[in-house]
Amino acid sequence: MVATLLAVLLSSPAAPGAPLVATWDLEDDDGGFTTDEVVPVWGWGTPTVGPDTVPSGTHLWGTALDGNYVSNNDAALVLPPLNIEGLTRPVLRYSQWLALRPGDRATLQAWSGSEWVTLEPVYGYPDDGDGFSSTAGDWEQVWVDLTGLPDTSDLRLMLSTDAAGVSEGWYVDDFVLHDGDIVPPRIEDVSAPESWDDMGAGPTIQATVFDDVGLATLHVVWTSVDQADQRTTMSSLGGDRWQAELPPMAPGQDLWWHIEASDGANVATWPPDGDQVTSIHLPAPTDLQTAEGRLWGLTVPLQWTPPESTEPVVGYAVFRDGERLVETTEPAVDAPAEGPVDTFTVRGIFDTPQGVLEGDDSDPLVVDVAVPVIDAISPSSAWQGDRLRVRITGTDLLLQGDEEHAPILDLGSDVAVEEVAVDTVDAASFLIQLDDAATTGPRDVVLETGGLRLTLAEGFTVLDGAGRPSLLAVSPDSLEQGARSVLRLSTNTAFSSPPSVDLGEGVVVEEVWADASELWVSVAVANDAEVGPRRIEVDDGTRILVDDSLFRVRTRAVSTGGCSSAPGPPAPAGWVLGLLAHGWFRRRRLTAAGGSGRGDGTSPSPPTGPGCPTGCCGRTPSAGG
Repeated sequence: MVATLLAVLLSSPAAPGAPLVATWDLEDDDGGFTTDEVVPVWGWGTPTVGPDTVPSGTHLWGTALDGNYVSNNDAALVLPPLNIEGLTRPVLRYSQWLALRPGDRATLQAWSGSEWVTLEPVYGYPDDGDGFSSTAGDWEQVWVDLTGLPDTSDLRLMLSTDAAGVSEGWYVDDFVLHDGDIVPPRIEDVSAPESWDDMGAGPTIQATVFDDVGLATLHVVWTSVDQADQRTTMSSLGGDRWQAELPPMAPGQDLWWHIEASDGANVATWPPDGDQVTSIHLPAPTDLQTAEGRLWGLTVPLQWTPPESTEPVVGYAVFRDGERLVETTEPAVDAPAEGPVDTFTVRGIFDTPQGVLEGDDSDPLVVDVAVPVIDAISPSSAWQGDRLRVRITGTDLLLQGDEEHAPILDLGSDVAVEEVAVDTVDAASFLIQLDDAATTGPRDVVLETGGLRLTLAEGFTVLDGAGRPSLLAVSPDSLEQGARSVLRLSTNTAFSSPPSVDLGEGVVVEEVWADASELWVSVAVANDAEVGPRRIEVDDGTRILVDDSLFRVRTRAVSTGGCSSAPGPPAPAGWVLGLLAHGWFRRRRLTAAGGSGRGDGTSPSPPTGPGCPTGCCGRTPSAGG
């Protein structure tokens, strides 16, 4: 009677109803095995080639323990005689490791009394062949049913090789003989998805499963995020093909599962070690991309390929460095940038039987981007009615100074911008004028440059005009045409250094001194200076104090003696002497340099003449003065 053999990856220990009859672990001795071979290759011991490990212990039988087998050879390993008399179902099991060249065969043979005949494995040899003829790559267990053989059976393992080439060979270990069913079911041709995106149903798992006696139970055992060790019975598709349909599961998790088959006495599982994993997910968009090179701007233009899924995509969520930024219904968006290096991902939004769900994140896209930012405005506050220069500084602004591309500052409709000067690519100065009734409080600073609109939220504050730095008085409050004098300007703000002072065309400012909140200004009025009120502008480099009513130029009076200009209010004695001396020596310096302090081509003299007051024009009285 022909016996059968099965190679499977994993089985249970021998069933309780299949007692152990004999065993050969090959550790202490060679087990009484012998060889029958043309060229000796079989050997017992510890291999130095072939398998990296041994199923148990260190010793086994193998074809050439330290090299390859030989070609054109028949080499048999003969087992000790097996006494199977009285056994109901004698089954031999052993472990093997194979590495054979194509054309070489490893077979099991039994002595029929007159010749050696080939035994087929349980369920047949691999690929319905006439022997083991390939490389297993790992240790596997082999079962052979000896039912129907003579009571004392002779068995052997035969390696037959051709002339084409050689390899490591055949290695065997751990032979045992049982009486009863120790052959587990066989599981093969498993078909299961690596990923699953149908939210209306669970994954479908199929396999070919059969047993030499008959299947008792067949399940898929699975564990999800919220359910552990669940069992779904596999149903027949006809013949030996079986299928299990698992229940619907939420996306974003891994499903761990294996197939478990039992014949009532033995259990087989697939995969043999651990679980198989199916990803329950809604697929991610692919090919996320943007423009090449380093980008500049407030946004990054992104585009991607929609995911392929059984569920309809209704939108996308865009993330930057893990932060959810925007949602869109199109596979493209201008995503807000932060810089200098941003990492973007995109996630699909699906309409599923489980509701609106989000899918997996796309592969990350790392973008090098320069994001222009307003760092500061200085000064950051001004009073109603103020006229001042403010300076904007920032990072990666890329400012341009030509008229066509000059930056535009917007502080609101009640703040006029009169001038702009680009200092560097990251700094610009603006001359601004606030309305007298400008709305008080903080406001946004908006800068337009390079087609972008940058904002510094609440970066500038308008203060109540009651505290605005101003000119309070000018003394004297008028001068005649042709007069030279020192003006005293009173303000409500302190000066750390002399500012520039401008009284308009025809009034030359010669020198300015600052004393806290007061300014002393040496001026000379041209003979043909326009008569009337003059605008005074005091510019400290940041703020410009302006007044149109505190000073005027008078028509020159005809005089027969004395000075032509009336004295102003008395100044402090020290200031008077200092200013007179300064003015006199300054006039002398101007004359020495080739100029004239009098405007008549003669060297100037200190103030003279009866009654010539402080602040006199410095001329000697004469008829017609």
